[in-house]
Amino acid sequence: MDIQEIFAANMRRYRKAAHLTQEQLAEKCGLHRTYIGGIEQTRVNASMKNISKIADALEIDPALLFMKDAADGSPRNFIPITNDVDKHSYALVEWANDGVNVRPIDVRHDDLTVQVLSSLISRGMTGEALLTAYRETCEEIEHFLDLPTNRS
Repeated sequence: MDIQEIFAANMRRYRKAAHLTQEQLAEKCGLHRTYIGGIEQTRVNASMKNISKIADALEIDPALLFMKDAADGSPRNFIPITNDVDKHSYALVEWANDGVNVRPIDVRHDDLTVQVLSSLISRGMTGEALLTAYRETCEEIEHFLDLPTNRS
């Protein structure tokens, strides 16, 4: 499955979970109904600007639209923690046979976190290997670019 198919399937899944028709989603994000249908049918490539509008309308992080499902078909998601935790707190959520595993992620720089995790997940990384690669990659990038962090 290529990235356009992944995006289309995820957009459809989140749209249906929100109980929205294509027309309702289009109206909510200020786009045309046929444009939304074209994305879901992989006939249209969405621009970054429109991906942001779609994610905002679905009330999800745009990165969720690019996440591949696990081998068993269950969603593999990177989501913000929403229970009044520091706004820079994130977690890796994985569905397992025994339930849901939630692993906190140390966010060093918001934009960097989303980009690095999306890249690593799109390469098939999961679990502890993903978190280790994330930490190492962020440290390397921060050192190279001398980036400030969100941590106190």
